[in-house]
Amino acid sequence: MPLPDADRWTHVKFWGVTTVAGWRYGDDHHAVAAAFSFASTKAPATLDSCGARFIRWGKSNASAFELSVGEPRIDEVAWLGGPTGARVRIYVLDAERRSVFGLHRYPSAFAVYPAWTDACLVVGVSVPADDWPEIAGEVRDRLVRDALPAFVAKPGAGQLALEAAIDVDE
Repeated sequence: MPLPDADRWTHVKFWGVTTVAGWRYGDDHHAVAAAFSFASTKAPATLDSCGARFIRWGKSNASAFELSVGEPRIDEVAWLGGPTGARVRIYVLDAERRSVFGLHRYPSAFAVYPAWTDACLVVGVSVPADDWPEIAGEVRDRLVRDALPAFVAKPGAGQLALEAAIDVDE
């Protein structure tokens, strides 16, 4: 994934969530990104079916962590890292969690890719706004503009990605 300041991103595994790949920016997780793959409920996989399934899974997990998720702005843009003429659907949103320790904001986004006919591919990014609330949204927007449309998926690798035993429910 073409991430800005690439040398500052580190591959990671996230506790409690199975991903194909994960990244964090800096030692303190100033931003995170994760790639998810799961079987398509329809053949071939479509932006609509993959997006709807990931949203259901995301809402369930957000509820478990007591996150409030705002309505997304949905953009469909050219997939610069994909086949000629392919489009990627990007959901831009804000999440927040209230606790006895205060309010925590997470400008976030995820992109649904028509990468394979047999599997769905979704890449998400989130920027905790605790340390730099004035720029967290700008960082998210840069990832939406520069990184998500340029993501490259290996053609024909859908079945291989499914072997990661993803947690996205049916």
